[in-house]
Amino acid sequence: MSSATTTRTARIDAWIHGGAFTRTSLARYRVVYAVIALLTLPDFSWPTLFPDSMYIAPPGPFMLFPGFPPEVFLRALEAIFASCLVAILLGWFTRAASFFSVIVAMTGFGFTYSLGKIDHDIFLVLIPAAMALAGWGDRMSLDAVRRRARGLPEAPERAEQWPLRLYALMIGLGFLTAAWPKIRGDWLSPRTQAVQGHQVRQYFTNGKDDLLAPFFLNFDHPVFWEILDIATIVLEAGMIVAVLWWTTTRLAFAVAATFHLGVWLMMNIAFFMNVVTYGFVVPWDRVPVPRALRRSFVAPARLVRLAPVVVLAGGVGWSLLVESAGNAADVVYPVVLVAGGAVGAWFLLAPVVRLARAARAVRRGADTSGRLLYDADCGFCTRAALWLARRRPDRVTIVPWQSVPDLAELGLRAEDLSRQAYWQGSEGPLRGGSAAIAAAMVARGGPATVAGLLIASDPVRPLADVVYRAVAARRHRMPGGTDSCAVTPAPVPDDEAAGPGGPGQS
Repeated sequence: MSSATTTRTARIDAWIHGGAFTRTSLARYRVVYAVIALLTLPDFSWPTLFPDSMYIAPPGPFMLFPGFPPEVFLRALEAIFASCLVAILLGWFTRAASFFSVIVAMTGFGFTYSLGKIDHDIFLVLIPAAMALAGWGDRMSLDAVRRRARGLPEAPERAEQWPLRLYALMIGLGFLTAAWPKIRGDWLSPRTQAVQGHQVRQYFTNGKDDLLAPFFLNFDHPVFWEILDIATIVLEAGMIVAVLWWTTTRLAFAVAATFHLGVWLMMNIAFFMNVVTYGFVVPWDRVPVPRALRRSFVAPARLVRLAPVVVLAGGVGWSLLVESAGNAADVVYPVVLVAGGAVGAWFLLAPVVRLARAARAVRRGADTSGRLLYDADCGFCTRAALWLARRRPDRVTIVPWQSVPDLAELGLRAEDLSRQAYWQGSEGPLRGGSAAIAAAMVARGGPATVAGLLIASDPVRPLADVVYRAVAARRHRMPGGTDSCAVTPAPVPDDEAAGPGGPGQS
């Protein structure tokens, strides 16, 4: 195998396993998911109200059935599904309960989909399988209590990252399948306003006339509706690209959560299951939890012996309660949509606020000076460094790394500096790559300050890293570059910064 192939394979492997998700974060998400799923426990039995002549199974194993199964069978599925959710909530045999819940849910929904309408539940159904593989049952669970009681070592805090990457890709592919028919169906044509058509149909045909629906029914501005058509396709088609990096994944999920809130307000369509799905990227381990609540998760070992009774009785009892009183979907859906939209909007606005604060600090005279360590053996690098220092040499000091007597004091090696520039500011950590260039541009002043702040912002940083790596790999072809400027490929770290094109910030 050639060195290029080995490097490429290493980069792909690092991308697959790259991430910073923790088992504590996923465990908290497990609790949130289980509570929401129990409160919105689905009804699998309603298709039995229809005759078997209306049974039109989707492609797959359900085509083997001649009609709907008996109601008692579907009610039993509900009870089993509820028991699985209780087991997931408690973290009792979490992996088995998670996979079994997927099988049961797919069976129940398979029959409800056999009336010709397929809903958007699949992402919500598949969550337990991916999260179980990632290790969401290794913290705050009865499984953890059992491990301690047996004297087994605790699982590492860093979760398995590859199931999460795979699940994110599945979400991206799902969005792409939604975008493709729209692209082929003239959604991009300025002569049609498809979103407006959906809004009108939902209002008059399906009775979706609450919230802001009456206002938008009379809001007849083609430019506005065409922008929504285009924005919908950009979001759905762009998701497959966004999920390649975790930072852009979070950004895309934040946009989608805000988008779903807008759809609910305009058309009364609650894509709440998508919002719950996006929740796995939230750093739940950073959410403050009261000390008393944290202590309550440390369950005594004797509770494990009662777990089978609690799971079975709780699941059956809850399913019977939901059967008689109904679930809490009418309350949970709006709460999830509003909360998801609020968190998404906050995530989108936070970089803008930080950017404004950074710009204000620069205007007020904050010390942004420092020195840029660059490779003097590279003609292109030298030209770029000279340009950065030309306007304010008192604030941007350019230093060839070859002249630094002791790189070890900075925690750097010669091979590090031969691949990327570093910025050593008057305060703050050492920055490398695109972050170094961004800091130097801020210190340079003038229009470059705005560009530097943008490059350093969370939404732009992943793209800036990709561009920097691409330029660095081809610097011998850039103006002023020579064959001696060529660099050897850098080793790929196993961190969240990995992307299919190589490591970079997340």
